[in-house]
Amino acid sequence: LDTSSLKEIVGPEGDVAYEDFIATLFPDGVSATSGSGDPHRNDTVRGDATAVTAELVRLREGLQELRRTSRPALDGSGFVPMDPSIIQEFRRIIEECQGLQHYSEQGMARVGQQVEVRSMSGQVTVVTVNPETDSVQELKAKVAEIRGIKPFMLKLFPSGSEEIQAEAFERYEAAKAALSEAQQVYDKAAKEWAKMQDVQMLNANMLSSYDLTKGITLVVSDQTIEAEVLRFLFDNPEDLGFDSVSGKSGMWMNPEQKRPVETQGRRGIDFQQFCVLQMPEPVVLGDSWTISVWTLAPITQKTWRNLIDDTGDNRIVVSIAEGRRIGDYNLDSWADYDFGALPAGWHHIAAVGRGDSVGYYIDGEPVGQHAQCSKGRLRTVGNRGDGHCPESWGVMSDLRIFAREANSDQIRALAQEM
Repeated sequence: LDTSSLKEIVGPEGDVAYEDFIATLFPDGVSATSGSGDPHRNDTVRGDATAVTAELVRLREGLQELRRTSRPALDGSGFVPMDPSIIQEFRRIIEECQGLQHYSEQGMARVGQQVEVRSMSGQVTVVTVNPETDSVQELKAKVAEIRGIKPFMLKLFPSGSEEIQAEAFERYEAAKAALSEAQQVYDKAAKEWAKMQDVQMLNANMLSSYDLTKGITLVVSDQTIEAEVLRFLFDNPEDLGFDSVSGKSGMWMNPEQKRPVETQGRRGIDFQQFCVLQMPEPVVLGDSWTISVWTLAPITQKTWRNLIDDTGDNRIVVSIAEGRRIGDYNLDSWADYDFGALPAGWHHIAAVGRGDSVGYYIDGEPVGQHAQCSKGRLRTVGNRGDGHCPESWGVMSDLRIFAREANSDQIRALAQEM
């Protein structure tokens, strides 16, 4: 509250009520100022928590004292006379109170705390956070930026779990390296490591729910999927059919019906009408596999959107039907999902073959599965393989095929790659 407003609320300068209030609110004195700013605020960083707390206490107590001041003409439940000056003063008081609230919110936003984030190898990363406004996800982003890695690779654990966690992690890694000779040790260590996930700091939680004074433990998890057999990035408009795994480019059917796409930080391709891309080398699906692709919403209703096929309507492993289900066209096996509900923008789709079933994921989260799983050769991308029907997929980016079944963490990692 500025000095002029205090005079209006409490009384004129020199009045006992005004002087008592000022002495309570600002024991060190107050200088006259105009406007709604705080006359005592400066931009000096104050590291003394005791001094800051004391000033806040005096401010709060001063406001409490102001509220306790007797106002015979205002107090009570009767009507207040209608007068423009009364309305104007009420509005001024409201504005001043809103200004004080804004001042307090600004102060809250300036709260900062340095946190040490320590990796299992002992490397320490120091970041500054606001525990009241920053989430775990924002802490991960700051640490990842300093370390030059992706936020989704980080797992954070609160202090107090370091010793148990380090032991479990060491045993887990050692058993994993010698799995064939030490399967029993591996299983036991994996269970211990799994238990540690229960204390992992969750992205949505506010940092204020954790004790940050003792630091945080960091674990960088590698979510690489082995046995990648195909990857079309579609990021080079001059050669949209380049496969980075084989190092070769595929051949096009109806190439005039393809369009390069670049939007929202990602490059891709728009398969239109009868356009088909033939892989430079065929891919053979075994008992387990993973297909990953990014697509652009909105996804309008269309009878068929075919992602991948063999040579012509004989192994359409992933297709979207009528915008309301996804599945295997030739096996006639489907999982229901309303693609029209996806918000505009890029979305990640994954299909995981598990021998006798296929599971589907949207943006890293499971959305359904169906029985039966295709096996055999794949040869074409973006449409029905023979190009005889306008069943093109539409816009896609970074199509990948792995000869392995990805786990849920690996799927989530794929869905966060940009």
